[in-house]
Amino acid sequence: MDSLNLLPLLKQEAGASGHETLIHYASFGGCVIREGDWKLYLWGKPGKPGMKKVRPTKLFNLADNPGEDEERNLIEDPKQAERIEEMTERFQYSLKKPTVRP
Repeated sequence: MDSLNLLPLLKQEAGASGHETLIHYASFGGCVIREGDWKLYLWGKPGKPGMKKVRPTKLFNLADNPGEDEERNLIEDPKQAERIEEMTERFQYSLKKPTVRP
């Protein structure tokens, strides 16, 4: 289990920060990764052998598309290919090596 004390954020203390990346596992058989303004949907069952072969299905820039309008899904945008690959690789790495915080 990963946790972070959110009290400094809620109190708006100087230097307070949260996670750079948030991962939400969904019951529909995939997960969502949020990094800054970017939100990437991956298809695959977390914790299952098939999760090693996740497939990115949606990418949204929430600053430009906060409602996640499907017509503005950037998953096929060649300019976003590197971002999609990096976010997917970081997710797959996170499954292999849990982080421990003091």
